[in-house]
Amino acid sequence: QDDYVKFIRFAQYKINKVERGVVGIITSHAFLDNPTFRGMRQSLMRDFDQMYFIDLHGNSHKKEKTPDGKTDKNVFDIMQGVAISIFVKNPNSKKQIFYTDFWGTREEKFEQCLNNDLQSIEWKKIEPSKPFYLFKPQNKELKEKYFKFWSIKDIFNIKGTGVITKRDKLSIHTTENGALQAANDILDLPKNDFYRKYNLPKDVRDWKYEWAKKDIENIKDKKKLIKKINYRPYDIRNIVYTGSTKGFIGWPVMKVMQHFINKENLGLVFTRFAYKKDLDYSYTFVSDKIIDINLLHIPGTASLAPLYLYNNNDANGNGYLFKDEEKKDNFTKGFREFIKTKYSKKAVSEDEKRILKEKIKQKEQAIKNLQKTIKTFETTDDNVDIIKSLKNNLQEVKKQINILNKQLQQSEVTTYSPSPEEIIGYIYAILHSKMFTNTYAEFLKIDFPHIPFVDNHKDFINLSKAGWQLIQIHLQNKNVEGKKYENIGLYGGAGDNIVGKIEHKIIKENNKVYNRLYINQTQYFENVSEEIYNFYIGGYKVLSKYLKYRKNKKLQINEIENIENVVRIISYTIEEKKIIDKLFIHSH
Repeated sequence: QDDYVKFIRFAQYKINKVERGVVGIITSHAFLDNPTFRGMRQSLMRDFDQMYFIDLHGNSHKKEKTPDGKTDKNVFDIMQGVAISIFVKNPNSKKQIFYTDFWGTREEKFEQCLNNDLQSIEWKKIEPSKPFYLFKPQNKELKEKYFKFWSIKDIFNIKGTGVITKRDKLSIHTTENGALQAANDILDLPKNDFYRKYNLPKDVRDWKYEWAKKDIENIKDKKKLIKKINYRPYDIRNIVYTGSTKGFIGWPVMKVMQHFINKENLGLVFTRFAYKKDLDYSYTFVSDKIIDINLLHIPGTASLAPLYLYNNNDANGNGYLFKDEEKKDNFTKGFREFIKTKYSKKAVSEDEKRILKEKIKQKEQAIKNLQKTIKTFETTDDNVDIIKSLKNNLQEVKKQINILNKQLQQSEVTTYSPSPEEIIGYIYAILHSKMFTNTYAEFLKIDFPHIPFVDNHKDFINLSKAGWQLIQIHLQNKNVEGKKYENIGLYGGAGDNIVGKIEHKIIKENNKVYNRLYINQTQYFENVSEEIYNFYIGGYKVLSKYLKYRKNKKLQINEIENIENVVRIISYTIEEKKIIDKLFIHSH
């Protein structure tokens, strides 16, 4: 679908052979802001003096809407959005780049094209800048602010993409026995029968039959090769994993995954850029297992950053912790110094302590003045009521001094240095704040996430706790509890448990309304709202994706229980994100 890039490059090549010229071309609009094409954009900026871009939109994949919320249509009978590009080479012209949008129905866009020329169009002058040199307008002030935040790639030392099997049907299975059978079959079956059984395509550069066979033929206990993998959101499977590059799997990404093999760990899952740009940003997850590169989207770029590093010797977990400490966190030296500077300070600053001491002095002076006044009034019996009132005031001031003294004492001993768990909890909370992700959506969708850190350590703690709780729920280490979740997602209906037509329905029976997720004509999961059903993680509608992988198969008891739990997790996540939003707004 990116063949149009070759045509643009060909036109660029031809223009470079002459002193001046103009290129007009209609192509996909993806190259205007897709991070993949930043090299292409730089090249065009270098070779052309003026460029004009009319984004005709109409991207059905993104379900684009006009600025006033109406449906936007394509000018052609295709799903990909398109753009008109005009490239001008003229050494006498000032280098400039212009952009505009045409929105609406096909007819409205045709009319705009017919009734306008370069002079009549209201252009927006853009100045593409590093790192992506986008050919679309951006909020410069917001961009500068965002890119001053800490990038995920600068927070973690070790990080990398998920496992690239090159042959999912062979390497990854829903059961341990299925994975073990695949490891045995490559040794026992004739080559043609083996390819037929696993429906394998021809060998490619990074996966060959001979390499895969050689990788495991000398391993006696093949059960040790079977590891758990986070294949898709809440879809844990089994993988034949030797840790060898270009072996049974193509790219095991051992530098990252070794810290999860037979180890207690957790890691942040993220991507460099989001594919579904029309949706709210949801390209953040967490895993305590190795992950597949397509965990968040197909084709995927899911990356994993472990929280802790281990001294490992091999993929089977024959290793040990760092000798000098129980665990070694995976944070960069620069980030550690930043956190130490920002959050290891005393709870009350020196200025605040000075103010407290000044208030104590003022209160002490007030006590002396009250005591003198009381003595003056005690000379006569007529001032009993006044004396009583003054003594009450005296006791109140003494209480205030006690409170101030307590605050001062606490300020002398209270320090705070966040743990690795608190830090990753905070990061996870930030990336689940809709306020944050909506504000910086255009930048989150084209680069690794950047994380702002609040100044107040109490705000940090509150966000961290909320994020850590969400992590535990997402890892399924904790059950979602509470009456509001008791009846959500329960499996019902009579049938054979075979997944057929997957459909969300709102059913009215006996004056009651039921939200159900049907897996076939008669069986369903109860109380699944449309919001839960349409909940995305990355590019996947979670519940729909899980069931589609099991189309025409019988759901096992553990799979039914998993879906029930995931429904509750999604419901909890929707509510928890609202709480995180309030904490984020309060901290800013």
